[in-house]
Order: sequence, then C-alpha cells, then structure tokens
Amino acid sequence: MTRPNITIGNMVHDNLMDKLGFTRFQKDWAYFLYDNITAPQIITDEYEDWTGNPGNLVNYGNLAFSDGGRDVAYYHQADSRWGHYMYGKTHTIAVAGCGPTAMAMVVSTLTKDTVEPKEMSDWSYENGYVAEGNGSYHAL
Repeated sequence: MTRPNITIGNMVHDNLMDKLGFTRFQKDWAYFLYDNITAPQIITDEYEDWTGNPGNLVNYGNLAFSDGGRDVAYYHQADSRWGHYMYGKTHTIAVAGCGPTAMAMVVSTLTKDTVEPKEMSDWSYENGYVAEGNGSYHAL
C-alpha cells in the first residue's frame, strides 16, 4: 500500500514524526490508525467469511469474554438475529453495521443495559451516524 504524502509546512509526515521524537512503535501505530480510519468501513464479497447471502447468517448466541478484568459482551454483525436488518437505506447490518455492533458491545459491557446491534443500528440511523454506502461515520 502506498502512503499518502502528508506535509505540514514543508515537512512530510515521516520527518515530522522524527522531529517529534516518535519511536518506531509510535510510527507503526500512527500508520495503523491512519490505515484503519481511511479504509472503507464496509464488508464486501472479497471477505471470505461473508458471501452476501443473508441465508448464510449464523446465530452466535449470547457470548461474553470473561478471562480479563471485566466481562465483555460480544456481538457479531452477521448474526442471524440482526444481520439481515437494514442499516440505513443501502446495506444490512451484516454488510455495513460494524460501527453500531461495536458500540452495542461497548454499551452492553460498560453499563447495566443490554443493547443489541439492531437497537444501536436504529439509534445510529435516527441520529445521523450512517454514512450511506460506507457504513458509519467515525463520530459514532
């Protein structure tokens, strides 16, 4: 992947990170975050786990990770319980609902409320966080 040439003043990003004293680890994280923020936020046919056929959705049940310091709720965006519902007007939750699915995990883990991806997807749509054709705005 080619990196964009970002300049601040007359300094490209690598030189700026050097000037600011970034370690190799910090530079790698900066690249990782940039790559993820600018990547398309949608699952397409190229992903081997997704065939685009709602009949291939699986019910993942009620999962929680409990081997850390806190139990963490887990939801899969292609779960048959909600994956076939529309997220906005263009795609289903299974295809473009990674943002509200992740937020449902966060809310369900950090509060006393259980919020499933369908409910969070509806809230996201109603509050303007759907980026039609691209998933969710990162502000979600």
